[in-house]
Amino acid sequence: MKPLQLQPVGFERFASPLILRPIADGGSFLPAALVLSSDIPAAEIQAKDEVFGARTDLDASLARQIPALNRNGKTFTDPIDLFLEELKK
Repeated sequence: MKPLQLQPVGFERFASPLILRPIADGGSFLPAALVLSSDIPAAEIQAKDEVFGARTDLDASLARQIPALNRNGKTFTDPIDLFLEELKK
């Protein structure tokens, strides 16, 4: 086991709900993203022999404290929504 690991409770692993693919457009490629709708299982952090509960949801007040989730005066509570916004640029 790695020294610090985020593990879904009751699962060995949890696949990302974000699928990225290049789409051919004549002689070039465009980025495409698909977000799958799924329930996110409860998670825990395993550090050596200790296990801690982990929050996977963010409310706006907590997200405002994370500089990477704030763009152009907007606070993103879902990192996937932020990624899709950046992908549009």
